[in-house]
Amino acid sequence: MKINNAKNKYDLPTDSERAIIELKRIHQDVDYKKIVGDSRVLFIGEQHYNYKIREHITNHSVQLKAAGVTHYAIEARPSTNWALRKLNDGRDVDLSGIDLGPGKGPTYERAIRTLVSEGIKIFAVDLNVYKNHSAEERESHITSNIKKILDMGSDVKVAVLIGELHAHKEALIYGVPTTNERLVKDGIQTVAVNFVGGASSGPLILMDSVVKAGLNAREFMIEVASSEIVAVKYRPSADFVIYLPRKSALESVQRA
Repeated sequence: MKINNAKNKYDLPTDSERAIIELKRIHQDVDYKKIVGDSRVLFIGEQHYNYKIREHITNHSVQLKAAGVTHYAIEARPSTNWALRKLNDGRDVDLSGIDLGPGKGPTYERAIRTLVSEGIKIFAVDLNVYKNHSAEERESHITSNIKKILDMGSDVKVAVLIGELHAHKEALIYGVPTTNERLVKDGIQTVAVNFVGGASSGPLILMDSVVKAGLNAREFMIEVASSEIVAVKYRPSADFVIYLPRKSALESVQRA
């Protein structure tokens, strides 16, 4: 007996099909004025190996400045700040060998120098992670340093490039509240961005839907609050998700 696999016109779409429909409906051009809005802290949650996130920051430095960002905080040890102070003052400084973040490669420095050229000040806000600090000590320290930057003026807005776990809105990191949660608890308005694509291949169900929706060759953002399917994964962690066009594994190694 031949089986008819054709769908009945009354069949409901699968989760994958719904995700494709949703992506086509809600995707929009990246707009940091919309993302930042009235928030004082923009969390840019990164996977450290995904160099395309730092390239994205470099490419959107003008947008970040126009959105009101005045300071850029990085996940680096306090000893980095002597070099960053020189950079902020417009002096020439060699950043080779300086801790600029937990990942490797030139994209960390390139983003920093591009943002400085837009008049954005750079600060290192982490502890020395090679020492035996607890998760509580680390989150508390990062939170305190971000608040010190905010205390520099009522017009200060800080973009924080940090591992995405620290940027989560409603989650624990190693059993303690995240930096984002702590700031919100203290009455500070924040917004968090996560990324998919670039040098990352996951999450697979979303990446597959992006391809099938014909959107894989362009950069776009999704506002999580406007989503149903995408929000299942991202609502506890981010307000916006930005898709970065993917590159080959070989290029990822060469460019990181």
